[in-house]
Amino acid sequence: MNQVNSFIKKGFLGLVLLTLLGLHDGLFALELRKVGTTPYDKMIARVEPILKTSGKGVEPELYKVNQWMKEINTIPYKYTSTWKRPSEVVSSNSADCKGKSIMLYERLKKAGVKNVKIVIGKRTPKSRVHHAWVIWKKDGKNYLLDPTFYNQAYELQSIHNTFYNAYYAFTGGRKYRVS
Repeated sequence: MNQVNSFIKKGFLGLVLLTLLGLHDGLFALELRKVGTTPYDKMIARVEPILKTSGKGVEPELYKVNQWMKEINTIPYKYTSTWKRPSEVVSSNSADCKGKSIMLYERLKKAGVKNVKIVIGKRTPKSRVHHAWVIWKKDGKNYLLDPTFYNQAYELQSIHNTFYNAYYAFTGGRKYRVS
């Protein structure tokens, strides 16, 4: 029981500290610092034109994004060392986290979404490999879009704070270090 009370106190104090520091978007607020280079630049160069995709239209509703998530989630998983472009994912009918995330990112951008980023980091504390997912800000809420593992969007605040440790984020021609 003392361990539980200690954990609750630490969690509460952490939340208070984050709030005092101005991280008002919740435990997973992404503080981004623009950088000129990242360790992933060579890998991500293949999909850089997709990162610069733009579209016109009304930003899709959450239910539409969840439909895309379900569709992409059903694509069979197959690891590749390079970033597959969405057309390559379609033609091979397989993708890893990088291919699935860039495919979703492209759909969002073509639909007119402006505030969306590809994120690279670790999914769990015990992960041995890096993972890619998408973060989307809509109506003041940050959503985690991970079509590799989930078939729907989740508010970042609903994800346990030991999961999804972001290192770098990409959007347009911009690169960020996540602090």
